Amino acid sequence: MRKVTINRKCVICVLMLLIASSLFAQVKENKVKKARDKDACFVKVRKPGELKQRIPEKMIMAIRILKVEGNINSQDVKFLKYLASRTTIKDTLGNKLEPFFDLDLTNATIMTNSFSKPGVSDIPDGFLKGSKLLRRILLPMNTEIIGISAFQGCEQIKEIKLPMGTKSVGAYSFSGCTALESVSLPRTLKDIGPGCYEGCKTLAIISLPDGIESIGAEAFKNSGIAKIQMPETVKSIGKGAFANTKIEFLEIPASLSKFDESSVSGCYRLQNFYVSTSNVSFSDINGILTDKNKSTIIKVPVGRQGKCELPQSVTKISSHAFANCKAIREIVLPKALAEIGNAAFSGCCGISSMIIPDKITKIPRRTFEGCTDLLLVRLPINLKEIGPYAFEGCTSLHEIKLGANVESVDTAAFSNSGIIEMDLTMVKNLGKDAFSKCSELKTVKLPPLEEIPSGAFRCSGLTSIILPQGVRTIGSSSFKLCKNLQNIEIPESVTKINQSAFAGSGLQSIVLPDAITLLANNVFESCKSLKIIQLPKYITSLSHNIFDGCSQLVSINLPDDIQAIGSEAFCRCKSLLSITLPTSLTTLGDKVFNGCSSLVTFDFPVSVRTIGRKTLYDCEGLQTVTCHWAEPIIIKDVIDNKTTTLSVPSGTLKAYKKAKGWKKFKNIVEY
Repeated sequence: MRKVTINRKCVICVLMLLIASSLFAQVKENKVKKARDKDACFVKVRKPGELKQRIPEKMIMAIRILKVEGNINSQDVKFLKYLASRTTIKDTLGNKLEPFFDLDLTNATIMTNSFSKPGVSDIPDGFLKGSKLLRRILLPMNTEIIGISAFQGCEQIKEIKLPMGTKSVGAYSFSGCTALESVSLPRTLKDIGPGCYEGCKTLAIISLPDGIESIGAEAFKNSGIAKIQMPETVKSIGKGAFANTKIEFLEIPASLSKFDESSVSGCYRLQNFYVSTSNVSFSDINGILTDKNKSTIIKVPVGRQGKCELPQSVTKISSHAFANCKAIREIVLPKALAEIGNAAFSGCCGISSMIIPDKITKIPRRTFEGCTDLLLVRLPINLKEIGPYAFEGCTSLHEIKLGANVESVDTAAFSNSGIIEMDLTMVKNLGKDAFSKCSELKTVKLPPLEEIPSGAFRCSGLTSIILPQGVRTIGSSSFKLCKNLQNIEIPESVTKINQSAFAGSGLQSIVLPDAITLLANNVFESCKSLKIIQLPKYITSLSHNIFDGCSQLVSINLPDDIQAIGSEAFCRCKSLLSITLPTSLTTLGDKVFNGCSSLVTFDFPVSVRTIGRKTLYDCEGLQTVTCHWAEPIIIKDVIDNKTTTLSVPSGTLKAYKKAKGWKKFKNIVEY
């Protein structure tokens, strides 16, 4: 019996411990729950500026839901921004809570400056910009204006409802709100500011209320908008307003009088424009936007595919009308077409051919730029001008025949195209960079010109070219990096060759006529195959870097009248064995013969009075340097080869051993 009694006592003790433990846990849980309940707070502000003081200090870090009533000022706004920008939220017991912040300002009035209207809230610029915790916001019901970037970058906001009475939404006010899914706009709203919903990637549908008049530039750019209801009251749509969105159609309301093609750039799902029958400025042809008379093509939906045949009523195609219609494979132009705008077909990388009607006299700027599949173009017989960059980047276009009436081929007209040969004999004006980067270009027939334009054939595949008699100037970089151009005959009429004209080309030899008076900087720089060159008789100077990097140049005869040689003129001419400097020479620039590792001897004429720094640096093979000055001239740092012998006039040994710069020579001898 005693043993049984002991067991009962043990059981009773265990039960009492369990009950006590349960009660303690319940008390603790109630305390935690009570602490967590304090993440919500209602504050009635009696005096602007006292919002923070109305909240117990222990609650500030715990608040996740805040409702404010009364008038608040800029000091209160600063406190709200702090609450919405916290990195962590903890309850009063120190436990971490899910990070979010919901703010209800329905019955608050924001008065941030002395100009604020009584009883009216204007949400200030940058109000809660970049607030990562802000999940929900209820705006004051007396809101009229939402300032610039007010909620920009608030990445948790999912829903926005603008109060009745709101008239204007400022630029970028909700841009970058990447979780925003729903927007409700009041009928009092007149303007949506530039970039207002830019980058709101989850915002798919929006209904604009009747009464709205203006949609700002880039207002919905890069958003997720796939459908938008456009009221008849809209008068203006800004540049890039719907750029890079998913819209499949766009309604053109009755009040719209201007349309910028960039408003729908990058909308690759766009199939149709629907124009209100009440609109007095626009109409549409099978979903293509036109003027009211249907004679001008304004914009073709970028998402169109296959073949596009324009009606015979069309006489004009506006700038960028077909731009970036990448899925269109064929465009048939009407015979009545008389005008094509800038970049009309740019980026139409799917078209392979184009017949341009004979009424066209000008192909303007960037018309076919980037049409990478374009193989065949029939130009009109009345064509007079090919504008800048007209066929730039048409890499599949290997052949094109210019008509007899073409007078002008403008800047970079065929740059980076696939042209193989070109007859320009009828052309009067050739623009700079006209055929630059045409890597497949082999031959060109030039018209009579006074100047070869700058960069005209830069980086092209030219193997030969005949320069016209009468040409006076070869422009800068005109044949730069033409690595297949081994020889060229320079006409006697040439007087100037400008900077880098033949730099990096494949020239092996060249004879320069005596009429040339100017050879500019870098003219033959990095012509690594150049072995033979005949310089003009009457030039008086050699410019900077003129033969820099001509690694196969073995020898060169300098004209008798040369007075100055510019910096690095013969730098890195590794094969140069010898050079005789004329007695007219007075000035040598810095590093003139730097890196001429094959030079064995070098002679400074007595006429030289100025020698630049490092003139003979890195000349490893240089054995002897000869000077002719009875009294050493001042130099700084001419040579770094310690084995080179300096040969000086008889009786001047001591002077050279003491002279600055010259005394660095370890071996100085007299002759």
